[in-house]
Amino acid sequence: MRPEQFIPFLGLAAIYAALATATLYGLTRLVARPGGRAAPLVFFSLFFFFLTQHPFPDPAQMICPRPFTEPQTQPFLFLRSFAEMWEKGGGFAEWTRNRIVAASTMNFALLGLVGVALRFATARWIAALIFAPSLSLAAELTQLTAFWGLWPCPFRQFNVDDLILNVSGLWLGFALASLVAPRFSFPASASSRRAPPRPSSGRGGRRK
Repeated sequence: MRPEQFIPFLGLAAIYAALATATLYGLTRLVARPGGRAAPLVFFSLFFFFLTQHPFPDPAQMICPRPFTEPQTQPFLFLRSFAEMWEKGGGFAEWTRNRIVAASTMNFALLGLVGVALRFATARWIAALIFAPSLSLAAELTQLTAFWGLWPCPFRQFNVDDLILNVSGLWLGFALASLVAPRFSFPASASSRRAPPRPSSGRGGRRK
């Protein structure tokens, strides 16, 4: 993807995510009053999901199998690209033009934002441990199955490195947000929420 295509690509995914988030909250309000803390989590999760799927090709014009969509199942293959760029000693522009380096960095950073949004919604680590692989696996399986069979063949690549980067990025974002949580209005952890002590009184209701 060329640099001039990057901003429109992100913008379209953000529009998809915003519309889907507004729709979900509109439907939820029909039966309940959704909490506002979950809104950033829903938006960033959907933003990530749409980034992994669009642009959506025209099924009638697809030629299958599409090139570059063979599943990539070798873990940590992305490190080779980082090592090659490091050996070349290229500048910032060269790093950003490398497709694998740019995609890997974006995956890690974006899921870091999802991790922060998750910490804003809940303080439970079990939520991060479950949500990170679930969200990433849902996106990768959608790619592997051609959007669950809605397209005649896959148009995005299933990549095990994306799973690694996504999960580790979300966990790191959640951990960093947990460190700064006391400074902000993040939910307190379950262990820190204690019931206030009950007032003690002497016999007969009088304290001496």
